Amino acid sequence: MKVKSVIILTTLFASQAFAGIKSVKGLPMEDKIDISGVEQQVTLVQKQKGESDMRVSLVIVDNGGSTDVSPSSALYLTMQNESEMQDASSTHLISHINSLVSYKRIEAGVYEAVVTTYDYEQECENGKFEKKDKITIDARELSASVRNFKGISKDFGYGKIQDSIKVTTKAICK
Repeated sequence: MKVKSVIILTTLFASQAFAGIKSVKGLPMEDKIDISGVEQQVTLVQKQKGESDMRVSLVIVDNGGSTDVSPSSALYLTMQNESEMQDASSTHLISHINSLVSYKRIEAGVYEAVVTTYDYEQECENGKFEKKDKITIDARELSASVRNFKGISKDFGYGKIQDSIKVTTKAICK
């Protein structure tokens, strides 16, 4: 039984490693994104429910000067729930990228982005080391935490939620 458990756990962890699954914790309150570097912002969800107004976005921020082989931008997932006197937000660095090709909401709390990035291990068909990655972001638990934030007092509250999200990256070399 012990050997069987070890084999199952090893297989599980190995399959997650090859699938590019990682857990990403939210940025702390002190970490700020310089808004002068924002290249693009796309809204995935804008939903008002009762007194709350939930917004989920992908934000692409310029990394500054880069070489020919380093990613030029960073992709973030942001969530903001504005309600009367009880606001909550979350910011997660998803990946360093070259560009955002496409994006969509798959279901509540699950989003997908196709990005271009570099792969130094494999030259793609186009003769470049640039490839496409499909990134799936599972933020269902985070979404619930942001929406259900109650603040630190009965009067006013602002919370920076740092719950982890699950990010899966799959290469699409084209």
